[in-house]
Amino acid sequence: DGAPLSLRRATSVPVMINVINLNDNQPRFSTAVYSASVNESAAVNSVVAQVRCTDADMPSAAQAATYQISSGNAAGLYSLNMTTGIVSVSQSLVGQPVSTILTIVCSDLGPGQSLSATADLGILIVSENMNAPVFTQKYYNVTISEAAVLGSQVAVVMANDSDSAGAATGIQYSIVQGNSGNKFLLDPSTGNLTIHSSLDRELVQDYLLVVRASDSQLESSESFVAVTVGDVNDVTPVVTPRVAIAAAFSQTVSLPHRLARFACSDRDLNPTLTLSFNTRNVTVLSSFNIASNGEVTLTRTVAAGSYQLPVQCSDGLRVGTASLSVTINPGALVVPQFVQSNYPIPLIENQLVSSAFVTVSLQGSPAAGTYKFSLVSGNGGGQFDLNERTGEL
Repeated sequence: DGAPLSLRRATSVPVMINVINLNDNQPRFSTAVYSASVNESAAVNSVVAQVRCTDADMPSAAQAATYQISSGNAAGLYSLNMTTGIVSVSQSLVGQPVSTILTIVCSDLGPGQSLSATADLGILIVSENMNAPVFTQKYYNVTISEAAVLGSQVAVVMANDSDSAGAATGIQYSIVQGNSGNKFLLDPSTGNLTIHSSLDRELVQDYLLVVRASDSQLESSESFVAVTVGDVNDVTPVVTPRVAIAAAFSQTVSLPHRLARFACSDRDLNPTLTLSFNTRNVTVLSSFNIASNGEVTLTRTVAAGSYQLPVQCSDGLRVGTASLSVTINPGALVVPQFVQSNYPIPLIENQLVSSAFVTVSLQGSPAAGTYKFSLVSGNGGGQFDLNERTGEL
């Protein structure tokens, strides 16, 4: 405040900075598949299950999430609290189908565009008849390779019946829901679940089957079998574009010169992809480069002309291909300069024929094919040969 240093006073004030959140995280359910059971005598408004989703953006975004049933509730048997995620009975369950799969959507409220996630809730209605068969597991979770052959075992489901031993041995098993494409076969007597039709993880990765066990009195119960299809390397990588043509340029262009960019994709799970040139041509390999990001550049001066660069993408087993056409126009003539203006070389008179004794070279190491060497004088007797490509004498 202009007072002498010993008399000066100061004050401070806190500054609060509020960081405004962006809605850039999708809500996530605590699990992709929920399961629950409810007695068929359950009263209206009885709680069946509660689904939960979170949002990494901020706690308030998670609290602002809303829930709704998107499919599986055509009969209106259940209601969903849009704020709490609690699923309740909305009408009598007596005589209703034993199993239901509800698809539930969780959506946030922004800010900005709303993001959402989905999960499945499998609900089993438990019969009041205690003599119905009972599965040893309410939920089976298995993984099977997409390369598994037809007839391969996926799982064995089993139910027990508290009736007489005779009735227990008469349990029959069946798949009642979720077997899209008829991919699985369930042995009605043993409960052995096998592959009936080829699996393809790239088309369908997960199946949720509802299996039923029925006794001789036609009493039944149901369980869920969640099948995850495991990945194998069975898809060939795809290179895009398949055919590329670089814009023509002069031979004297500044280096490195960007020509094109390729991308490689593979529908297999977490592939390791490598882009490279599929050629043994020395000029291509020494003068052109393809980076890990797919960018192709010219790194050395080459002779004018047209070049076909074969590009490949490998996942370690399978290879996808593409091609790049490059046209290089002649540039201004550049006079080559020898590294040395003269090469004094002593020779013995019994030097072996065809033995090399010196190699001449050019300044700047221009690319092979852009020049050639020749003898223009001093070789009247033809005693010497000069390799026009390498300069070896």
